[in-house]
Amino acid sequence: MLTGSWIIDNESVDERLDRYLVQQTHASRQTIQSLLQQGIVSIDGVSITRPAYRLKAGQQLTISPYTPPVLSSSPTLPPIQIVFEDPWLVVINKPIGWLSHPPHEVALPSVVTWAVSQWPSMLGVGPPYRSGIVHRLDQYTEGLMVLAKTPDALADMQALFRDRQIKKTYWALVQSNVLSDTLTITQPIMRSPKKRHTMMVHPDGKPAITEIKVLYRYGSMTLVEAQPLTGRTHQIRVHLGFIGHPIIGDPLYGTAGHHGGQLLQAGQLTFDHPMTHQPVTVSLPLSPRLQRHPLG
Repeated sequence: MLTGSWIIDNESVDERLDRYLVQQTHASRQTIQSLLQQGIVSIDGVSITRPAYRLKAGQQLTISPYTPPVLSSSPTLPPIQIVFEDPWLVVINKPIGWLSHPPHEVALPSVVTWAVSQWPSMLGVGPPYRSGIVHRLDQYTEGLMVLAKTPDALADMQALFRDRQIKKTYWALVQSNVLSDTLTITQPIMRSPKKRHTMMVHPDGKPAITEIKVLYRYGSMTLVEAQPLTGRTHQIRVHLGFIGHPIIGDPLYGTAGHHGGQLLQAGQLTFDHPMTHQPVTVSLPLSPRLQRHPLG
């Protein structure tokens, strides 16, 4: 973990903070940006998060050890269930309301703060504020989420996700009656230029493919299985909204309603274990939030 302290000399006056730290630590630009985001870089005792901050002569620049936010208990959030665990990986059932990782310097309940409290050695497996995180789930998406206990497991699992070597199956309850039993959505996705926290279908976007299978039709809503073959942000939510069947309760791509978030569950993961090379399949039962009556 990077720590240290430097006094800015005359030769470094007006240098960008991020460039100076890259030169001094030989760390990557991405690593330095992560340190800044965590709020552990300070100048004369004041935390600085702007990479473009210009240095002045005589300033004392310090990188402090990262201290994770303390996990605050909340009666409104259910406990986290461990679905699979071995010496390298943990697969959890992330409940509704849990953030994958905390906002910087904010002690909110998150998977990271919970995981570090369970496995202290996980701190520093990846950027500290994202310790152990292989991939994210949105705060109001529930289901299977993979954590890594070691740096090698983290790197190898992230590579499996990046190279599309993990089969991901989601279940969603969507608006209205989906007529086709199966369909493949191949619409490119990009970040919205007007609402930067949302994504949109656009010809200039990156390729995105989602396979949809109808599981049950309820008349005014449909239970579907969704398999994203690419890994774009909000991909399933964007694609289902685009074809006119937004996920019920989705505040960004549909009508939020009163469901406490989109009715979307990460239900199954299948992959070859990066350490044992054995096939692994982890699955959950359908969430009660997505059930409307017994399937027949």
